[in-house]
Amino acid sequence: MVDGLLRLLSLSLSGALLTGGTALLARLLRGRISRTAAYYLWLPVLMRLLCPWGLSHTLMDRAVSSAVGEGIAVSVSLAPEEGADDPEHPSILPEVSGGETAAGAALYLWGAGFAAVAVWQGTGYFCLCRRLRADGHRPEPELAGLYVRASAGARRPPELLQSAAIPVPLVVGLLRPRILLPERELSPEQWEGVLTHELVHWRRHDLWIKWLAVLARAVHWFNPAVWWLVCRLEQDCELSCDEQTVRRWDSPRRARYGELLLILAAGGDSGFGGVSLSLSSPKQRLKERLICMMTQKRYGRPAALLAASAGLAVVLSSAALGAYAGPAHQTAPASEETPEALSWPLETDGSVTLSALYGSRVHPVTGKTTSHSGIDIPRDAGTPVLAAADGTVEEAGFDAEDGRYVVLRHGSLTTKYCHLQEVDAAGGEQVQTGDAIGRVGSTGQSTGPHLHFEVALDGAAQDPLSYLEHTGTDVL
Repeated sequence: MVDGLLRLLSLSLSGALLTGGTALLARLLRGRISRTAAYYLWLPVLMRLLCPWGLSHTLMDRAVSSAVGEGIAVSVSLAPEEGADDPEHPSILPEVSGGETAAGAALYLWGAGFAAVAVWQGTGYFCLCRRLRADGHRPEPELAGLYVRASAGARRPPELLQSAAIPVPLVVGLLRPRILLPERELSPEQWEGVLTHELVHWRRHDLWIKWLAVLARAVHWFNPAVWWLVCRLEQDCELSCDEQTVRRWDSPRRARYGELLLILAAGGDSGFGGVSLSLSSPKQRLKERLICMMTQKRYGRPAALLAASAGLAVVLSSAALGAYAGPAHQTAPASEETPEALSWPLETDGSVTLSALYGSRVHPVTGKTTSHSGIDIPRDAGTPVLAAADGTVEEAGFDAEDGRYVVLRHGSLTTKYCHLQEVDAAGGEQVQTGDAIGRVGSTGQSTGPHLHFEVALDGAAQDPLSYLEHTGTDVL
């Protein structure tokens, strides 16, 4: 649960940084690359926000892992039983991790926000579908003829519908796209401009990009940078669509198209939750659209190379930022020999006191029988933890239950050392019997300083006492 929350937050932070960098890059390249190229620069940003996978050892992965390693995840224990404060006799009562509890509450809060944003966006779409079922109809023959000419050469063009229930032209439907037109009095030239614009959206599959943006906004509803990104993406989408719509028109025709935008803006927003593509824009965005349309220029090969370089820079930045990948999982080749016996992972002085044995036990709080996968050895915090045999560090990390931990591989055998205060080993490192790999602590679900020690053979848990060198043991 903690790892899931950290991954979500790392994605959001990574996406916010990439959004800022891409916005700066787009501003520097304004007028030097096409509006269409500027629009597609946002695609890697959307993928960064939505894709939790990436390369290992990215900037975000290392930053979050380092923060976790410094103790950002802190455990808060239940009220201990008598004697639990004694570091020599820690209670074996399970602890409620403060980090785990806070992570659970945060994930519930995130889920509520995600549901609220999804319902808001979905409600608008379903209202649109309901209106179309009640009022949508095929256009008049003259308008249908204009559509046939505008879509000439297109393979399976979207269905054209008209309705008095919508104020502005729209493209809707991912799997079954439709172009929706309002019932308005427009000239044939104006209708041709409307249809050309909406067909550009359809040919470029802009609605799929719009839905990705809608999903990113729902997932990262708490991040203001993502809300800004969605607004910027919508604006760049319309600017690039205008660019492709009027690219072969002369200045008078472009001016008349600008008048069409003003007429449609008077009709207001579509009001359908941001899940459709509309020719209309809010009045505050019209100025930029009109200026860009009237001052449009042709872009040659240098602009294309510059746009490709900018796109590559955004993609590489996305890969470098990455996201939190979770605790380090580094598997090293198994040793040829599997030890038959293990040394104690702590200095023993001839005898060892245990606070919990391997196997089934009656839970002291719930009264239920539970499984204990290792043994617990109480010691002072900071006591060196030693490698029980020659081997390789297979894994070193942190989780809510085991706290900081190290896993060593010794051939077919693995040993695990949990609740460490510090980890003094790194994945892939070779260790010898008795090497210090960490220090006793009380991280994770622990109510006092102790070492939880596990042994597994080919992945199956074993009783550590059957492998450890014979010595006197006492159980609290």
